[in-house]
Amino acid sequence: TLISFSLPISPTLYFLESEQANGVRFGIWGWCLTQYDVCIEPMELGYTWEPQIDTRVTRSLILYPIAAIMTFLTLIAMIPTSCYNASRTDRVLAFFATASFIFSFFAFIFMIAIFSTAKSRFENAGYEAHFGPLPWMSLIAFLGLL
Repeated sequence: TLISFSLPISPTLYFLESEQANGVRFGIWGWCLTQYDVCIEPMELGYTWEPQIDTRVTRSLILYPIAAIMTFLTLIAMIPTSCYNASRTDRVLAFFATASFIFSFFAFIFMIAIFSTAKSRFENAGYEAHFGPLPWMSLIAFLGLL
């Protein structure tokens, strides 16, 4: 769920940082210039930073908020299961747990594809780029749902 509150909502949570434009960081909802504290306006899902990042691919980051919602529903579904044992509540819990894992897994895969490609493009253009904390948080989150 913290991943859903990434940059520009929380400036310390980002997927990728590059030295282009004196420092730029990328999150789910947009990008921010680190030196000037300037962020994309309006904050939106599906943004671009030409030619490294394209709007079409960043829209797939919607999988993170969906995974967060599914994980929350999994936690809600655990309440009746912990109170009494019934096959119906077990099936509901299994459904939400499986859906949470699937959305988290695909969010991670798409994120790695998007930002690994962007990192390579920045480096090919002569700019240094490195991953932020969110790829690692995303990996731990989806592994935790196993």
